[in-house]
Amino acid sequence: MSKKTKKLGKGLGALLPDKPIYEQEKKVEDAVISIKLTDIFPNKAQPRTGFDEEKLKELSDSIKENGIIQPIVVTPKDDKYMIIAGERRYRAAKLAKMKEVPAIIRNIPEDKILEFALIENIQREDLLPIEEARALNALTGSLNINKTDLAKRIGKSRSYVSNMIRLLDLTRYVQSLLEEDKLSVGHARALLALDDVDLVNKVADDVINKSLSVRQVEKLIKKINKTVEEKEIPQKEHVKNLILRDFEEILQSNLKTKVEIKSNGEKGSIIIDFYSNEDLERLIKQIKKVSE
Repeated sequence: MSKKTKKLGKGLGALLPDKPIYEQEKKVEDAVISIKLTDIFPNKAQPRTGFDEEKLKELSDSIKENGIIQPIVVTPKDDKYMIIAGERRYRAAKLAKMKEVPAIIRNIPEDKILEFALIENIQREDLLPIEEARALNALTGSLNINKTDLAKRIGKSRSYVSNMIRLLDLTRYVQSLLEEDKLSVGHARALLALDDVDLVNKVADDVINKSLSVRQVEKLIKKINKTVEEKEIPQKEHVKNLILRDFEEILQSNLKTKVEIKSNGEKGSIIIDFYSNEDLERLIKQIKKVSE
């Protein structure tokens, strides 16, 4: 895919209002101070799972030239400070051989660290869609809330939250392509319409190898599903006909005459043959007997 099409959107940074927490709620503890890099360590629970080395180098060069404009957020832990938001800046600062970084200290209870880290990263970081999906899914668990409540909490619609979390239903292979920034979230959502794992992976490869647009992928998947459905219809009709034939035989056995069942979807008719007035009376008595 071209450089222009690799960008995956705003990610988790677009989930909440533009202002970060420290600008929304000014507190004494929100003062920005300088902390030695040796006194800071990463948070293992943070949602960002990958760091592009090339982009990290670019950020490092920018930090050398302009410094760190946005402070990282940390919380005191074990006589040091654990990163809540800003690990990418922290890594770039180390790469730039800085001694200190600007930081905001937040005193966060142990049982709230995961929740706070996720929300801070949602506000501040431009995560990849699959990282966003994992973070949102983790939030429903850590906060013990449903998708509707989570959507209200982060200022998004329930459908947005549901659609993002659904990315976790994709195959591991497709998730890895999202993680490597090789697929767009639009392509990924289109792939969710396919049930066959092998087909999902094959179409994902086609997206990359043939530089297919989201619209092209949607048309391709629609065509694939139509073909699959057309193949399944004869088999379904065959099964349905076998069932109707069984019902005919049961009725014929009980009524001692020829019975034909005609079906058109959910509606149909039953044709019972009789050969004289006496035969008709016999059938009526038999049917009445069964219904009593």
